[in-house]
Amino acid sequence: MPALVSQIVEVYVYRPGAVVAEFLVLRRAPGRRLSGTWHTVYGHIRPGEIACAAARRELAEETALAALELHQLESVHTFFDAGADVIHSCAGFAVRVAASAEPTLNDEHDAWTWLPAEEAAARYHWPGQGQAVREICALILPGGAVADALRIDPIY
Repeated sequence: MPALVSQIVEVYVYRPGAVVAEFLVLRRAPGRRLSGTWHTVYGHIRPGEIACAAARRELAEETALAALELHQLESVHTFFDAGADVIHSCAGFAVRVAASAEPTLNDEHDAWTWLPAEEAAARYHWPGQGQAVREICALILPGGAVADALRIDPIY
């Protein structure tokens, strides 16, 4: 029977654009799992670490960017890894960065670009990543009661 684990965070980074928000898309470096494919920031939660702290840490490690605002996503990205016989349940986060933000990549990625939501959703390797972008556009970017409920206090 496959194990069910929740030890990965996905971090969707966006910045205000001149007309619409732009999402950060990162290309996996050669020699890495899924090299050459485009993703969001993601990584493992360390023992004793809470998910939103892992999201902030992964953002800093992979892009050297700082979150101006952090929201949890309502949906949880779930996928099956047949090789490990594990079902992963990943907490997702939306991170707003400065309009002028430019990432500095670590060795996990070799390229980046900012794209409007639908272009980013189409570029991401996994369909679930595109769904997360659409959720951010529907629930967080417009603001209001739902976005307020999903906002994470800066102390976390």
